[in-house]
Amino acid sequence: MRRKLTASPGNVAAREFLFLQLKIELMAHAMAEERYLHVHLLMEDGGLDASRQALHEHHEVDELLGEPPDTVIR
Repeated sequence: MRRKLTASPGNVAAREFLFLQLKIELMAHAMAEERYLHVHLLMEDGGLDASRQALHEHHEVDELLGEPPDTVIR
């Protein structure tokens, strides 16, 4: 991803597409992790804090991925 971004300076369309790809991959990862890992960990006392922390981090990533920053696109 980094190589693709640095290989396309000034190509706004390519950078927007790369950002969208990254966003989709991170969202898919978070959904799978929440569905298959954290649901089970939340049922166990030992996994409660770790799951809450991870869910909080996923929320932060969602907020950061709302819109691509201009510095990434241009």
